[in-house]
Amino acid sequence: MVAVLQRHKLRDFDWLLAILAIGIVSFGAWEIHNAQPTEPFWQKQLIGLAVAFVAMLAIAFTDYRRLVEIAPVLYGLGLVLLIVVLIPHVGMKINGQRCWIKLPGAGQFQA
Repeated sequence: MVAVLQRHKLRDFDWLLAILAIGIVSFGAWEIHNAQPTEPFWQKQLIGLAVAFVAMLAIAFTDYRRLVEIAPVLYGLGLVLLIVVLIPHVGMKINGQRCWIKLPGAGQFQA
């Protein structure tokens, strides 16, 4: 088992699962396009797919045991983000919740 964890090769990755997930999301984007062809919702779906695919590859080829080393940094980053949402004009209130951070030019994301 340890030998499997120590080698990270492309052939060890479950490409069938990744292709099936991409196919499902692509089909969903196509259906969104068919439902509302004048709206850009399907394009946002495909952008989200690309970002998620890159994140999936980064996570899949990273040794999970390294997370133990950076866990305090991630915890501190989470605390900082919780404080940032309280700053006026940075933290946005959407649907009664103040948990969104507005980034100029990049949009917004939930902290």
